[in-house]
Amino acid sequence: MKHLSLCLAGLLLSISPLAATTIVNDTLSDASKTDGPDASNVVWYVAGATSYTYNNASDGKLSLSSGTASGQFLGYFPSVTLASGDTLTASFVYSFSSIGTATGNTVLRVGLYNSDGATKTTADGWASAAAFQPYDGYAGMSPVLSSATGTTSIYEKTVVSNALIATVGNWTAIGTGASTTTPMVANTSYTGTFSITNNAGTLDFVYNLTDGSAYNVTALGTDASPTALTFDTVCMLTAGNAMLAGGIFSLDSFAVTVTAVPEPSTYAIIFGLGALGVVMARRRSRRSSGA
Repeated sequence: MKHLSLCLAGLLLSISPLAATTIVNDTLSDASKTDGPDASNVVWYVAGATSYTYNNASDGKLSLSSGTASGQFLGYFPSVTLASGDTLTASFVYSFSSIGTATGNTVLRVGLYNSDGATKTTADGWASAAAFQPYDGYAGMSPVLSSATGTTSIYEKTVVSNALIATVGNWTAIGTGASTTTPMVANTSYTGTFSITNNAGTLDFVYNLTDGSAYNVTALGTDASPTALTFDTVCMLTAGNAMLAGGIFSLDSFAVTVTAVPEPSTYAIIFGLGALGVVMARRRSRRSSGA
């Protein structure tokens, strides 16, 4: 009886309903930004002529010295496809060395894409190109220097274009958060999370940016006709005047996890094993009473 109880406990643990799998956890602290893609490394490429440093003096950061100009970089991570019930969560930590004068609602952009078998970038200095046309995806876009109507929103890429994330007109809003008058602050670490859940073919989105204190914005969105269920690419952009002259945008870390929720048949097994355990316990109790 004891051995059977232990077996039941082991089975229940083996089909835990919230099993998170790490797809990549890049701390940006290795020797090269182009290692991978694997469980520890995203392959990073910086756009245009923007100067950057990677893990400079072992600081564990990818830093763009774009100043008042816009800057962007993309990264490739191991491909993941969301089954029904799965949730993908991309998390990242970033900071600005200064806050500029840009007041739009799309100053900071973070997109997740399916490259869909298209040609992938293999070097820094990339620009908008036809190779990006097959990329489908979703993005969170936010103000940095907020006004009374500053809002963070979730967008879907709806126009086939050479531009990956630089042209806002190629995107359609599918969810908006509350307005905020709180700006981001220079030299402060912010944590972002972008979660995508496959709810029986409908994608539900949660996009959050926070400093763990005064700044905390969230946008929710839904797409009943998804253009992507597979993801393997991230792209980040800071718009012009997001920072002052000499400003630096730094990415401190980037990670992707997937949480799988069991199918209904798995729950049936769980409840069945639980019921069997109850029956066994009662029989054991009766035998003990009879003795």
